[in-house]
Amino acid sequence: MASSSPKAARSLIWTGLESIGLSGVSFVTLVVLARYVSPADFGVASMALAVIQLLGIPLEMGFHDALVQKKDADKLHFSTAFVATTSLGVLLCALCWLCADLFSQMVHDPMGGEVLKWMSLSLPATGIGSAVVAWQRREFQFRSLAVRSLVARLLAAAIAIAMAMLGTGVWSLVAQQVLMVGLSTATLWALSDFRPSIAFSRTHFMELARFGAKATASLLLVFSIQRVFMLLVGTRFGPEQAGHLNLAFRAVDMLRDLMGQAVSQLALPLFSRHQDNRPVLFEKFGAAVTLTCGLAMPVFAVFAACAPEVVAVVFGPKWVPAIPYIVVLALLTFQSFARMFASPLMSSLGYPQYSIPSQIMQMSIIAAGMLTIGGTSTDAAMGVWVFRAMAVTPIDMWRMKRTIGLGFGAQIPNAARTLLIALLAAAAAKAVGLWVVPGLPALPRLVAMAATGGLLYIAMSVTLNRPFTGRLFDMARTFRVARA
Repeated sequence: MASSSPKAARSLIWTGLESIGLSGVSFVTLVVLARYVSPADFGVASMALAVIQLLGIPLEMGFHDALVQKKDADKLHFSTAFVATTSLGVLLCALCWLCADLFSQMVHDPMGGEVLKWMSLSLPATGIGSAVVAWQRREFQFRSLAVRSLVARLLAAAIAIAMAMLGTGVWSLVAQQVLMVGLSTATLWALSDFRPSIAFSRTHFMELARFGAKATASLLLVFSIQRVFMLLVGTRFGPEQAGHLNLAFRAVDMLRDLMGQAVSQLALPLFSRHQDNRPVLFEKFGAAVTLTCGLAMPVFAVFAACAPEVVAVVFGPKWVPAIPYIVVLALLTFQSFARMFASPLMSSLGYPQYSIPSQIMQMSIIAAGMLTIGGTSTDAAMGVWVFRAMAVTPIDMWRMKRTIGLGFGAQIPNAARTLLIALLAAAAAKAVGLWVVPGLPALPRLVAMAATGGLLYIAMSVTLNRPFTGRLFDMARTFRVARA
């Protein structure tokens, strides 16, 4: 365990730099595009992107977890996965072109089909790069992954911003998606010292598919929930409402990725290395949950408290209707951070399918809710979104306890204390905005509120949350060893 910690720490440094860089680029891009692109265009692009992301899941993840988790994976395994995902990417792209008119009818916008067609060009590129991504994650080569992501995101963002400023509207969002994926794959292949060949083994395919089908089914359900919800909102309430909701999701998801994407990428390969030693594995799982919740919960609590100021400063007045959605989604991240490492833990132990029942339940709640009360207003739809997360979490935890014997307290260690301190910090930030500096312009008011919440959380964590601060100091020491 000691020998692997510095390597894991170096990998975490690179995934952290990648997350910070990607989130920074995404933030600047979102701010600029929100100023130049209308909510309706955002809505149309978000619905097309939802389809593309759903179709991309088998390409990205169909063999990814199997290749990372399999102890004896060889080059033929990776080459087989490469041939399969590349072929599937081309087929899915062609399917989008054939179904473009049907998509336009579904979203009640004639531009929807055109947007879907051109955005689908990213699918073959996703298939081409997926096997190499799996190999580099398996080998902890997160430096190359970070470089390719940052290069692709920067170039795609620059072109998309230039197009938006020239008045191209929704096409700037299409270009961003296609270029981001295409440039990412090209950079990955240019930097990687491993390249799969054009070779295919039916035996190897079946080995990977048996594990990959379970992992893909689970991930498909996970990613489908938000995308299907967005499509249902768009088809029920129109592109403009979908645009406001999409901005809220993107703003919160961007910050969530900044806080959690680095460790989530590292989780499966790190957990898999300790799959034969459950006490060590469970200890690493608990440390990951404690650290992630301790770092993320206060950020999102204060973010929710400052949502009106954030929208006023960053996005502008036309996005004011998105404020309630940002608040709800920011607070809902508490649940997602607490459960972020459940799937990697179970996959590392050979149970990639364990979350499928809870995902099916969530999808059923979304479908039933949107056909009934959720179809009456976007506020009711958000109520459905919150309910599906709260309803399945206890069931998900119970199934994990029954399957691998990890108790409820061990699944969310120290979460209650961290949550209470984060909410107190957010309440203090809100009080400052309402009663101390209400007359200031939005920007200085935001700074005062955020500073109050952040300083109070640090002070309370040092005095009242020793499990979190102890883990934080341990991680800092590991980083020093890794850098040495």
